[in-house]
Amino acid sequence: MKQNLRIIVSLFVLTIAFYGCDSTNKEPSKKSDAASEEKGKALVDMSDSTDAEFKAVFNKQIQSLLAKDPAGYMTTIAKSGRDSIDEFHNVETHVNLYDLDYKILNFVVIRKDDRTAEVEVEMQVTKRNGPDFEDNISVTRHILGNSDGKWKILESRMIKYTPLKDIKEGEKRNEQN
Repeated sequence: MKQNLRIIVSLFVLTIAFYGCDSTNKEPSKKSDAASEEKGKALVDMSDSTDAEFKAVFNKQIQSLLAKDPAGYMTTIAKSGRDSIDEFHNVETHVNLYDLDYKILNFVVIRKDDRTAEVEVEMQVTKRNGPDFEDNISVTRHILGNSDGKWKILESRMIKYTPLKDIKEGEKRNEQN
């Protein structure tokens, strides 16, 4: 379970998001159709084009995860050498094990200049299919770098991780009071 959590955290600590229901009886073609429907769809709200260049990085990540495309995912992060090989294998393992839904709940640009930016992303991730997985909401902070006009994630860190079951239990307690 800790290994699965580490993979997920590193994915959206290099990423992230989340919603859906457990559907272990889905046929593979239905999963592929769902991923195809999501491909090309902006998953970070792009209505405010102010920070579209940063939001596009996270849209690409989520679209690549939904399409089970580790190579596409890797185009959003700045890693090289052994780190990039390890990360590629982590992402590949992740997309082969799980069918997850990702939902960006909040996206804030903390600071930006011509070369670097810092963003905070709140994302919900829920399992549609796969082995044990803890549906969650996470807040991650990312440093992006601009190289030759392309923004990529240089560094990421988890700020807050909350299992959805904890949120649901808290809501039930509040309803009972």
